[in-house]
Amino acid sequence: MMITIAQIIAQVESAGKPFEMRFEPSVYAGRKSLSIIDTIIQANDCDKDTATVFYAMSFGLYQIMGYNLYDPSGKFRLRAPIATYMNDAKAQLAAFNAFTAGHDAGWDGERFDNAKGLEFARFYNGPGNVAAYFNAMKAAAQKLLG
Repeated sequence: MMITIAQIIAQVESAGKPFEMRFEPSVYAGRKSLSIIDTIIQANDCDKDTATVFYAMSFGLYQIMGYNLYDPSGKFRLRAPIATYMNDAKAQLAAFNAFTAGHDAGWDGERFDNAKGLEFARFYNGPGNVAAYFNAMKAAAQKLLG
């Protein structure tokens, strides 16, 4: 069975749970893009306070941040309410594929290229704890491979 990078990241981020959600207080406290907040308001028919919370949350199998899901200038722009997205595994995979397009994880179906894997970990999870995240990717791959 061929294991994909999407399956690996889903294992790391949500243990394969499509309804997983996390709130990121540091994102909530930081600067926000008003155009993304407006997009969240329109897509979810919500007020600014709710949109700001959605902005600072990560969602689904791949734990993609709300500000990335609803970024009007991003590779993938969610136009549906977050509840619709959470109930659609295909939409979650499409968002993951669009978000990671152009970023090679160095995964060949059996093992990682260390340099590419570390760079992907930095891109996907941010600059903090890159080695730990990459180790989690490798552990998830081994678990999935059996």
